[in-house]
Formats: sequence, C-alpha cells, structure tokens
Amino acid sequence: MVVGKVTHFNARNGFGFIQPEGTEGKEHQIFCHWKQINSKSQWPKLDRDMEVQFTIEEVEGRKQAVKISLKGGGKIPDKDDKKKKYDGTTYAGKIVWFDSKKSFGFIAPDDEDLEFKGQTLNEKKNLYFTREDLIADEDTNTNHIRDNTDVTFSLYIVEGTEGLYAGKIALPTKTYDEGNTHTGTVKFFDSRKGFGFITPDDSDISFEGKKLEDGDVHFMRSDIVRNDNGVRFLRNDMKVQFTAYVMENKKGLSAGKIVDENGKPVERTEEEKKQALKRKANWEKKHKGSNKKAKKNNKSGKKSSGKKKSSNKKRMSGRKKIKM
Repeated sequence: MVVGKVTHFNARNGFGFIQPEGTEGKEHQIFCHWKQINSKSQWPKLDRDMEVQFTIEEVEGRKQAVKISLKGGGKIPDKDDKKKKYDGTTYAGKIVWFDSKKSFGFIAPDDEDLEFKGQTLNEKKNLYFTREDLIADEDTNTNHIRDNTDVTFSLYIVEGTEGLYAGKIALPTKTYDEGNTHTGTVKFFDSRKGFGFITPDDSDISFEGKKLEDGDVHFMRSDIVRNDNGVRFLRNDMKVQFTAYVMENKKGLSAGKIVDENGKPVERTEEEKKQALKRKANWEKKHKGSNKKAKKNNKSGKKSSGKKKSSNKKRMSGRKKIKM
C-alpha cells in the first residue's frame, strides 16, 4: 500500500494526480480516476493536499492509482453533498444541452412553476446541473448525452448561493433483449470518438418494436465489455457477440455487452499495445506543445499591449504639450 498527497484533482472531469510519499516532482506523480476512489458518493472526488493511501497498477501502459482511500483506510467523504438541500420530490424534464468538456448543462423542466425554499427558476425557465448531478453507473457514457433527452431529477439548493439546481438526474435506461445473444461483424469503430456499428448476421433482428437502422446496430465504447486490463477494445471487421437493447428517444436497436466470437472480452495484441502507447505519446506531445505556444502567445500579447499603452500615453502627452 502506497501513501501520498493529492496535488491536483479536477472534479468535473473526474481525474487528477497524487504525489507518493518520499518523492518530488511531476515525473513521479501518479494518475488517479474517480472510479478508483473508495467512497459512498455517486461522483467521488479528492481535495488538494488530502493524504490518501492506494495501490499502483499499470493500465494501458500507464501507472495508475487504484483502491484509493483516506490514509488509514477510511472512505473518502463527500463534503459538497452536505451543502446541498434536496426537496425529496422527483420531477420530469428534458436536457436542453450538455457540454461534456466543461461538464455542465441545463434542464428544461416540464413544470415551469417549480419552487423550493423560496427559490424559483431563472428567466430562461431552466435548471443548471453538472456531471456530478447525474446518476450513472460504470457503463454510462456521460460524454454523449443528447439534447432533448428525457430525464427525471430532484431539486436542490446550495447553502450560500441563489437559484435552483437539478440533481440526482436519471438518464434513460437501457432495456436489453435478455436471453438472446446475436453475432455479427464490426463494420467500424472510431476509438477517438467512441462509437461504431456492427452488421448482424441476422438482418431481421427486432426488439420492443424497433429494428435495424440501415442494416446495422449502433454501439458506444461503454457497450464493449472491459478486458482484464480494464480496456474496452474492438477491431474493424472482427466477429463479435452482442445483446441488443433499446433506449427511450433513440431510434433503432443498439448493441451492448459486446465480446469476441468466443464470448470473451477482446484483448489487444502486443503490437496493438505499442501502437496505442505511440498514439498516446504523440497526442501528449502535440497538446503539451500547443499549451506552451498558447501561454507564450498570451505573454507576448500582454507585453505588446503594454508597449502600445505606453506609446499611446506618450502620444497623448505630446498632444497635450502642443495644445499648451
């Protein structure tokens, strides 16, 4: 068991870094993800300088902290939830939009006259929410929440702030065609965008009144069963098994619980692992470089603007002298 101190944790995006005890510098910091935090919270998070204990495992070629607890083994507390006061009633509405990068969005409730503890809806008659307000399990992909998705939620207020918020938001659930396993071929899988299509061997698949869309079933990365290394992986043109499911407000059938043709999670070959690490290194190099350029540009912009201001002052002072 390793002991360390949290150096940074982005609660909205759900990840951060821990500095193991006895080490210094960013090169020794260990990546951590919210799913590995031992807590009763729906969306657990870590506070800066919090002392924690954990074990280190390698996931996709990268060291990662797992089984994260407080130093001594206690669960990570949910401090923010104590500030939230819920009204205990369930309401219905639609997601107006959700920004997956900034991790917040708005819900338009069916009832525009909502009120709780003297607080009412804003001028646009909608409710603010963050990713932390979503009820999600391991297979829920909150990066692909569609506009106009029907949801249920509860109202809450936060001590010291004004306005109503939407919390305990339940997204449409997947209804599986349990007991029926289908086979097919991966038409394509876009690993960057996290979605793809499977062409089933049986073109007449139907469930709950829904059929195939253009002969294929859609799937998301979260529909792929994780392998022993915690990775969800598929190859184009490979044979797979899947279970069909439907969701409210989503056309056609989707494929879930996707495994290889032998019913096992798909494992990467050694060559595919090397290629994945290479892509990751290139991505990090590219984005770190772009961040440095952006900072440089900001600094140079500030300097140049300062020069302009000083030159403007000289001109103005010059003009004043002429007038005098």
